[in-house]
Amino acid sequence: MTRAVIRRLLNRAGRRIDAQIDTGAGWQDTEALPWQAPFHSEFELARYEGQPEHATVLPVCPTSFRDFMVFEKHAIDAARGLTRRFMPAIYPVARAFERVTGRTFPPFRPHTLWYRQPIYYMSNALTLIPSGVPVSPPAYTTALDFELELGVGVIEHLIGGAE
Repeated sequence: MTRAVIRRLLNRAGRRIDAQIDTGAGWQDTEALPWQAPFHSEFELARYEGQPEHATVLPVCPTSFRDFMVFEKHAIDAARGLTRRFMPAIYPVARAFERVTGRTFPPFRPHTLWYRQPIYYMSNALTLIPSGVPVSPPAYTTALDFELELGVGVIEHLIGGAE
């Protein structure tokens, strides 16, 4: 089985994003990838304003994405962190409960529905950025959340996906 790796590079001079593929013989230019960009090239070029010529950019320019929370520990830790940050009067009570009982503070546990259905939200695809792009916090916030995400791209219709 041949393994292929793709990358896309910023080509400002050519006013486009170039696609390259490596099947083991080194990087070679390739035709536009079928999933490469549902948007006009000017949109993608503007997205990478400030990036140097030939910078590696996202492998896709998604139109949307859903962010799922699938690990119980993540859900509990998120509730715990939000409480500590935004409800500081409640946090010591929760922390004391957890120390004394050795159990998770009940309001931090996900609702029972969480265990039966994946919980997700629709997010802004423009918030996906490649490595190396500087991120400035918005002036209106004092709290930032950094996460490592695993992405799965679906480029074909799913059988039974509308059910």
